Amino acid sequence: MAIYHISLGFAQLPDAALDEFTNGVVAGLTGNPAYPTPAVSLAELSAVQTAFADALTAMTQGGTQATATKNNARAALTAALRQEANYVQLTGRNDLPTLLSSGF
Repeated sequence: MAIYHISLGFAQLPDAALDEFTNGVVAGLTGNPAYPTPAVSLAELSAVQTAFADALTAMTQGGTQATATKNNARAALTAALRQEANYVQLTGRNDLPTLLSSGF
């Protein structure tokens, strides 16, 4: 029997792709009966994603402060996604359709 693992490759995605990936995870977990109590609440994950998206927008003006803020927001988002990935891995019980339904 195959053992399925959630990929943590999202941490290597470019900024815009990471934002889009997070949208998919939020959509996949919203109302998903297989994942009733996410490790990071969907409200919190959405807030961290919004902070990252806002930092990306602010960075278009450039500057070291804007870059540092974006990097901190990215680190927070990546950490939240890692926690969520662990939750999905444990809760999904090696069922591929259930794991894929999470958006990961």
